[in-house]
Amino acid sequence: MQGREQSDRQWVIDVVNGNLKLNREEVAEEWTHRCIYKIPSYLNDFHKGSFTPRLVSLGPLHHGSPRLLPMGYHKRRALLHFLDRSKHSADGYLKALQAVEWKLRACYEGPDELPGMESPEFLNMMLLDGCFLHELHRTAIDEDTSGYADDDPVFGRNRAYFFRQQDSRPGAVGKPNPVAGLADFVGPLGGTLPGGRGA
Repeated sequence: MQGREQSDRQWVIDVVNGNLKLNREEVAEEWTHRCIYKIPSYLNDFHKGSFTPRLVSLGPLHHGSPRLLPMGYHKRRALLHFLDRSKHSADGYLKALQAVEWKLRACYEGPDELPGMESPEFLNMMLLDGCFLHELHRTAIDEDTSGYADDDPVFGRNRAYFFRQQDSRPGAVGKPNPVAGLADFVGPLGGTLPGGRGA
């Protein structure tokens, strides 16, 4: 507390002395890319568990949570299906993601506070999560289940009700539409997404 009071006091002194001024461009730039925000603690406390994923983690905030690890198997399957259809290597997609890594990290409020993930781990996670969401979208919204067994619990025609009605809708998981993000790195590799999105 004492350190914070000192910091606040110094900040006010700097403003009074004219050492700090509002830079509108800098302020606007800070919020330009942010689209994924932390849930305020007062909301989290009021709605215990409502904002904690119960089935699958997407992005770095809950990555590695033991109770969500079983879905990793389905994420890996989604990646293999995606790569098989695209005819490109995972390495090509990882390089394309690496070119926009700063932009991906900037989407998160307080990117410096993200769980300590080195670049390779972050990019691998983004590729897995992005392909998983893409496959959910492709099989649920576009109803193209080619490559999956009808009884596949996640991607098949007879998938679990939860996936059909909940997570498969764009934006239903509180994230930007994953297909829009995937188009950024599918396009440069000459691929297209369902509905003609991509290059």
